[in-house]
Amino acid sequence: MHDNKACQISGEVSDRNVSLAYGKIVLSPKAAETLLQELIIRKTGQK
Repeated sequence: MHDNKACQISGEVSDRNVSLAYGKIVLSPKAAETLLQELIIRKTGQK
């Protein structure tokens, strides 16, 4: 999928960005990794 939509966190425009939630969320690979890490930390209660 080559949407070239801007990442909603970094603003980066790339064909590597991923579209989630039926196109409602667009993230760069780096932003997606950061979000995943934050979600894991919140779930496990780590800081």
